[in-house]
Amino acid sequence: MSTATDPYQPLEREYRLSRACLTVLLECPETVVNVHTRSPVILEDIGLLKEFGHRLQVGISIPTDDDTVRQAIEPKASAIPLRWTMAERLSASGISVTIAATPIFPMHNVATFVQRCVDCGAKSAWAGRLRLIKDDPFRLVLKEKTWMHMFDVGYGTELKARLEDAFSCEACSYGQTTTNGAETISGKKGRQVLEMQPSLF
Repeated sequence: MSTATDPYQPLEREYRLSRACLTVLLECPETVVNVHTRSPVILEDIGLLKEFGHRLQVGISIPTDDDTVRQAIEPKASAIPLRWTMAERLSASGISVTIAATPIFPMHNVATFVQRCVDCGAKSAWAGRLRLIKDDPFRLVLKEKTWMHMFDVGYGTELKARLEDAFSCEACSYGQTTTNGAETISGKKGRQVLEMQPSLF
């Protein structure tokens, strides 16, 4: 819940559909749950999320350290500082948090971003580059913002390497290739699979 559509849309406050789904999943003791969101609405469900214990992980999408970049690519989504606050509050509540820097958008300071990932209490972090189909209209936005370097071969290498170093553990390794061609990146509690996104949305 969910890599394609955020399960905590603004209408969640009215309909509580994601909360209802989580309530059902809580009754399935063998089910592992991964909730991925950009929305602070998830904080209203902290009590419920805590009941899952080790069976649940929350992923928070933070693709940049610059909120002006966020305003250009995700104008209706929550501000970057608020997302860090979300990560801190969830972590402080004992919920396992993963920071997802995907797709990797321009950053001012990669080292500071990675340190923030650690300081917020996240258990793991991963990064993935942007991939678009040839005629995707989002390419026009990238050209306008002079961000076409995001398609350069080495783009994102420093971020991935620093995340590996910050979240490495003896049982994990970085850069291995899985059977489906995905890369892996280390996390304190285990290995995260880094999938290359086919598109932005």
